Amino acid sequence: MFLLYTNELPLNIQDAKLALFADVINIRILDKNIDAIQERLNRFMKQFKTWFSNNSLIINTDTTRARLFHSNKTSNLVKPKTVFNNAEINYTSKAKFLGISISNNLKCNTHIQVLCSKLNNIFSMIASLG
Repeated sequence: MFLLYTNELPLNIQDAKLALFADVINIRILDKNIDAIQERLNRFMKQFKTWFSNNSLIINTDTTRARLFHSNKTSNLVKPKTVFNNAEINYTSKAKFLGISISNNLKCNTHIQVLCSKLNNIFSMIASLG
């Protein structure tokens, strides 16, 4: 039922690109200027809120997370303020997207660490059988 509602969502959003998969909605806003990102994010959130309200759907802001991808090595990046229904969305540095662990700096290290951990567990199980 959720998919029937959300299939038309990307057609109603102008300020961001959306990727929908099952009950997950990923939003992408690209710009080099942080002020432009904040402006587009604010417009997007208005459109998003209106669409969800018109379709009688609710967003769980407790489990919703924001990400800021960057190529900079500094950790003092200015993050746009992300607010939905008067609740500020927290930022996270790591997340999974379709089974791939992605870090903010778009390096493979996070995914490799997850894979190594899983392989170590599998190796230990196999070793205990022999």
